[in-house]
Amino acid sequence: MKRKRFIQNGILYVLAAAIVITSLYFIVSGYIKSRPVLEYRFNQMTAQNMISYPDARFAVISDLHYYDNSLGITGSAFEACLNSDRKLLTDSADLLNLAIGNILKSGVKFVLIPGDLTKDGELLCHRQVAAVLSKLTQQGIKVYVIPGNHDINNPGAFRYEDDRSIPVPNITAEQFADIYDKYGYGSAIYRDSSSLSYVAEPVNNLWLVALDTCRYEENKPGHEAVVGGKLSQMVQGDGSLAPSL
Repeated sequence: MKRKRFIQNGILYVLAAAIVITSLYFIVSGYIKSRPVLEYRFNQMTAQNMISYPDARFAVISDLHYYDNSLGITGSAFEACLNSDRKLLTDSADLLNLAIGNILKSGVKFVLIPGDLTKDGELLCHRQVAAVLSKLTQQGIKVYVIPGNHDINNPGAFRYEDDRSIPVPNITAEQFADIYDKYGYGSAIYRDSSSLSYVAEPVNNLWLVALDTCRYEENKPGHEAVVGGKLSQMVQGDGSLAPSL
């Protein structure tokens, strides 16, 4: 009798396990099928479909970490800032002007600035960087910027007084695009609606893909800035997922 009951219980356990496994299979497979699918197409390069890219001279300047000295360059708080992350903050304005002067003499057609334009996203510093970059556009040199992990919604935007670090206004992603409207965003031929990524055409038939990989939406006041990066699925204007950029 006990043996018979043991066999019956075993059969029930097996049936229950089979039902659970089958249910999990359909749940997982349904979830996988609901995920967006990217399609990749590869064309064989021939003389007919090869693109002749135009010659273009350009310059790249990166990690400006521009800092306005009026925010404070003395005291123990500012020294602690320098000691924690050594940068030439007090010389950043002079260094940027030096770079601009060299670019103006170089004969380049456009300039790329891939992130970290400011020390820690201070509104004042962003406005001053934009003003300095106008020296290039006034001479017909196009400028294209993209944010770095220091530039937006950064909790490290401070002014320094003696031993105090006092928060100053930083900027949002929307403000970044507005401040740098003349430096890529206003002339973009495509803007990603979910990030600050964009596509521009510096010269005819040459496309520039500027990718915003920052995680500034994760930054919180009073916490360390998120410095890692990631690429997310791009969203088209109609709200659908773009297959690629």
